[in-house]
Amino acid sequence: VEVATRDEARFLSEGHLPGSRVEVRSADGSAREITLPPAFGRLYLLVTLVSGGLFLWISLFLFGPRADNAALRDLMLGTWAYGLSILIGGVYFPKDPWGPDLVRGVLQLALLAVLPILLLHLACVFPRPVRGYSRVAWVFPALLVVAGILVVWQERAFLAYFTAPSPDTFRGLGRPQKVADTALVAQVLGGLAVLGVRGLAERDPRERSLVRGLLAGLAVGVTPYVFLRTAPGVLNLDLALPAVLDRVFELAIPLAVVFVVVRNRFLDIDVVMRRPLLYSGVAAAVVGLGILAVVALGLALDPTLRSWHWLPVLGLGLAAGVSFGPARERIGRALDRRLFHLPADPTAALARFGRHLDDAKDQVGLARVTRRFLEESVDLARVGVALWNGEEMVLEGIPSEGVAVRALALVARKDATPVAAPGATDSPRLEIRGYPRELAEAGFPVTVPLESAPDGAGAILLGAKGTGRRLAAPDLQLAREVAAIARLSLARMRLVQEAERAQLKDRFFSRVAHDLRTPLTSIGWSVRNLLDGVAGDLGESQRDYLEGVRTSARYLERLVENLLEMGRLERGQVRLSPATFDLARPLEEAASTVRPLAEARGIRIVIDAPRPVPVRSDAARLTEVAVNLLENAVRFSPDDAEVRVRLHDLPPGFSVEDEGPGLGDADPGRLFARFEQGAPSPFAGQQGFGLGLYIVASYVRLLDGSVTAGNRPEGGARFTVGLPGPDPAEEP
Repeated sequence: VEVATRDEARFLSEGHLPGSRVEVRSADGSAREITLPPAFGRLYLLVTLVSGGLFLWISLFLFGPRADNAALRDLMLGTWAYGLSILIGGVYFPKDPWGPDLVRGVLQLALLAVLPILLLHLACVFPRPVRGYSRVAWVFPALLVVAGILVVWQERAFLAYFTAPSPDTFRGLGRPQKVADTALVAQVLGGLAVLGVRGLAERDPRERSLVRGLLAGLAVGVTPYVFLRTAPGVLNLDLALPAVLDRVFELAIPLAVVFVVVRNRFLDIDVVMRRPLLYSGVAAAVVGLGILAVVALGLALDPTLRSWHWLPVLGLGLAAGVSFGPARERIGRALDRRLFHLPADPTAALARFGRHLDDAKDQVGLARVTRRFLEESVDLARVGVALWNGEEMVLEGIPSEGVAVRALALVARKDATPVAAPGATDSPRLEIRGYPRELAEAGFPVTVPLESAPDGAGAILLGAKGTGRRLAAPDLQLAREVAAIARLSLARMRLVQEAERAQLKDRFFSRVAHDLRTPLTSIGWSVRNLLDGVAGDLGESQRDYLEGVRTSARYLERLVENLLEMGRLERGQVRLSPATFDLARPLEEAASTVRPLAEARGIRIVIDAPRPVPVRSDAARLTEVAVNLLENAVRFSPDDAEVRVRLHDLPPGFSVEDEGPGLGDADPGRLFARFEQGAPSPFAGQQGFGLGLYIVASYVRLLDGSVTAGNRPEGGARFTVGLPGPDPAEEP
């Protein structure tokens, strides 16, 4: 191979193993044989192995299980790529232009192109994204595209040289290499600059310490290779620095990362390491020891192993593969329970919690069961539970109501995600800077919403672990599952309590109605006898007072009747007797019932019935409907006004109109709800229970009819009832 420069000769020689013999012929025809010496000494190789292995170990054990976090994912990819690049060592002339040596060279080019981009991205997202990151996130995919172009450019130049090595093709390597080196230096400088600015501007002490520690390690680690070797090469300068210097300084990067993580408790090292590689490593060791024991036994029985067949070897391999999974699972559970004090079987624990909740009859019992379960299952120093029980607050394990109120106010603004004080968990995304000081001082650095609602209906407060470690992801996940189950139990309790309160209210009103019926009947008979002169002649003023008493008694009787009717409707005890009749008949009966109340205020009840309107319905229930509508119209009408009942036959039905204030902006549909009352009447001081229109709607629904409410254009309200027509086979 013809070479023109010492660099080209060195590049060719580094593609061969040390000890290889090459023949060098000079331009003058002289020749000599040279034995290629090792390019690197044993110290360099040892430091390279340690450095690359340390990077890979940190990537897999420290950051791998937490790769769902953006910053930790960058650290994992960066340390893995850096370690692999160190172990590959560089790009050399391959013995086989299309063999594995070429693949390693291309991989090295790709790693060197991607690593500075990872550093720049890490500077923008560690330990959390910088402000405005979303606006510049597109830059990093663009840089990766540029890096891909540079890798392809360099690869083509190297392939051109590997295919036909010559001084011309070797010179073709220079331009893409210089562009790639320039990009590497610029991106590394940019990443370090961003970290430097963040280290000065970050207000949070913990995050400032993280950024500064990482900056120090990266700056020291990359200086020899990037700033003392690559950058001078871009400027055509040659600084004769020993290669081992690069590897020694690179050790500062993994050491700084470990220091930052441990010093700032950014992660729980023991918990992170345990998943999943620690379990796999221990399980592999146990299985391997078992295989070695079997092999040792075989050697004891047959020292020469001549009688061993391939089938026993295959059996040992299958046994190792089959036993690995169960061994890993059992070892993981044991380490979780003994070493890390984590829930051994969350599914079984949650099932046990659900069974315990069956004994909780109210919010107090729910809070007590939840607290005891979490204290035992997660090994917590303290647990607090705060719930609303109607108008009262239920506290379990919380020293004061002020602490509970602060916790409920905190979770009222969140979803079902726990909220933690800085440094309380191994999940920084759950931690907030403004975590209430009252909760932290009370020993509750983590708050889990029991029910996310505007009023903060419930919360679980978690204390520190008994081991002194921070709460890990499995602990928090179990707490969230417990909160979800307790939330469902709380909702069920509230439904049961609402139903019991409704039943109690119904029984109360029914009892009151029955108790009032007898004295009201007695009052009515007594007043009637007095007005009829049974006890002697009455003066005009006495008669007026008694008429007022009788009017009020009748009004109370109607309220009592409505209460009794409501009870019958709720219990389904209403029996209908449908028949075909003229609609005017029940309306006249209703008007006769209400007319005394109307006449006391000078209100006239007028029925417009120009012709018969046959309907098929229950006359008694229809009369009850008309009575309630007429009473409502009288109550909302001014004195000396008119209440008009209009019959219509297409479709059959009637409407009740008054001259009162109308419905205003009220929702007409809500007027027919039970115990629902509109604005008080400005013309009558009497106020009902809000049952009259509810009974109207209930009876009309039973009669297969419809009822609507609205405002009259002339002023006042109009209630319209539609009814089914008569059976064509019947005559009215």
